[in-house]
Amino acid sequence: MIRSGVMRAMIFRQYGNPKDVLHLVTDQKIPEPKANEVLVKTETCSINAADRIMVRANYFIIRLLLGLFKPAKSNSILGMDVAGTIHAIGKNVENFRIGDSVVADISQSYGGGFAEYTIVKS
Repeated sequence: MIRSGVMRAMIFRQYGNPKDVLHLVTDQKIPEPKANEVLVKTETCSINAADRIMVRANYFIIRLLLGLFKPAKSNSILGMDVAGTIHAIGKNVENFRIGDSVVADISQSYGGGFAEYTIVKS
């Protein structure tokens, strides 16, 4: 289950080659689901073209979305596609229960799947 409010995650604090800028941290705060959100324990995730484009930020529009010179802390975890198990539910969530297995596209949140836990909008 959740261990003392922290999780492991692959983060990036600057743009560039993924092998140079992605780092594993072990003290990332576990997010809490808000209304219409669920907390998913990530079982698996994929690396797709959007992740590669975002970490490199070769297009100016990416920098406008994530941060001009470096990614904002809220956008520092990539991973657009996740599969896992629901561990917590926010208010107004009716169609899901704790323990349900889910698959989600979280690209509208700019990612978050390269972590042990991620927020998914219900």
